Amino acid sequence: SDDSQPFLSSNAMGIVYYAYSENPGFGDIYLQKYNNEGSAAWSLPKLVVDNVGDDIIRYMIPMNDGGCIIVHDLLFFPIFANVKLSRIDSEGNFVNGWENIYVSPEGDEGYFEDAVKTDLGIYITWRDADNKILSKYILFDDTAPSNVDVLNISDTGNLYTESLSIDFSVESNEIFSCWQEEISSVYNIHCKSLNLNNLENIYDVIVIYEDLFNVQRNPSVKSTISGTFLVTWEDERLGNYTDLYIQEVDSEGNTYLDSNGTILCNASFNQF
Repeated sequence: SDDSQPFLSSNAMGIVYYAYSENPGFGDIYLQKYNNEGSAAWSLPKLVVDNVGDDIIRYMIPMNDGGCIIVHDLLFFPIFANVKLSRIDSEGNFVNGWENIYVSPEGDEGYFEDAVKTDLGIYITWRDADNKILSKYILFDDTAPSNVDVLNISDTGNLYTESLSIDFSVESNEIFSCWQEEISSVYNIHCKSLNLNNLENIYDVIVIYEDLFNVQRNPSVKSTISGTFLVTWEDERLGNYTDLYIQEVDSEGNTYLDSNGTILCNASFNQF
C-alpha cells in the first residue's frame, strides 16, 4: 500500500471511516467509509483535502449525520506549517463553511498537538513557532468555524514538542490538558483546566510533580466518571530507569492519590 498516516474511526451505528494521506511529496487526503457489513460507500476513496504542500491527517471524528471531521497539518517544506480542518457530509462532500479552514491562524506557524470531541463540538490544540500552546473550541453548529477565537493555554515557550495530552470530562464539562514542560535542564508535568461553560476562565497551571533534578515526561490524561482526571507519566526520580506514576487531580489542582504520585510500575528496566 502507498497509504501514509492511515487513520480509522467509527460511530455507534458501526460505520467505519478510513482516511489516509498520500506519501510525502503529494500529500492529499483521501476518505473511504464502510457500513457495519464491511461494504464500501464509494467505488474509490474520495479526495477530500487537496492543498499545495503535504496534508498529514492527525485526527478524525465521526458525526451522527454519517459524515466526519478531519484535522490535519498542512506542511510547506522546508519549515512552515498550519493546522487545518474539513467537515465532510455523508456523501463525501464538504459541509458549507467547513471546507479546508484554518485552525491555527493563517500566516502563523502551527503544528497539531492533540484534539478531543465533546458533546457539542471539537477542541483542538497546537503549538506555534515559539512552542506556545494554543487552542480552539469549535461547536458543531457553528456556521463560521474559521472565525472562532484562539485560546492561549501556555505562553512560556517551554513545551516539549508533541508531548501534550488532553481529555474531556462530560461530568464537569471541562477540558484538561497536560504537557512536558522544560524546567531548568529537566522536564516536569504541567496541566491546565478549561471550563467550556466559560472559555475566558482558564485555570492556573497545575504542577503534577516538580523535581528539578529528575525528568518526568510523556503525560497521558483520562477523565473519570467523578469529574476528575487521571494523569500518568514516565518518571526517573528513583534512579537509572524510567518508572510509571499516576495521579488523580481535579480542575483546581486538588490531588486524590499520594501527593507525589502513586507508582504504577517500577521494574528494573525502563517503563514507557
